[in-house]
Amino acid sequence: MNIFHHHHRTFFLPILILLTVGLVVFMFFSLTDSFKPAEISQQFITPVSSQEYTNSIKTIGKKFEVSFGTAENDIARLVLVENTLSELLALRVPSEFKEIHLELAVALSQLQADLRSQKDFSVSFKSFVELLATI
Repeated sequence: MNIFHHHHRTFFLPILILLTVGLVVFMFFSLTDSFKPAEISQQFITPVSSQEYTNSIKTIGKKFEVSFGTAENDIARLVLVENTLSELLALRVPSEFKEIHLELAVALSQLQADLRSQKDFSVSFKSFVELLATI
């Protein structure tokens, strides 16, 4: 009688095989779904004109400047900056204004960072206003 040679029935191998087959089936269906051709939308986005873009920027800028100057505290200013940045990023931009648009977004982001860290925001505010004046 050998004590060290006692076998217990385990379900390890059938469970391992079942899980492996399940994984293979799952991967097959996951990969075949990702290779289906995407439906191409027939909607064409009309490009925005330079005039429409500059009008939108000027409207956003004027509203921002007035509201920023009358804001009660830095929290209100921060909310205003975040909302203005969202409006700015939602605009469609003509190719000739892409660089200045990016600069405006960066200037607003810097103003946002200054307000969050409670730094002097006058330089970043002035930078944003000066960029607006170039449009």
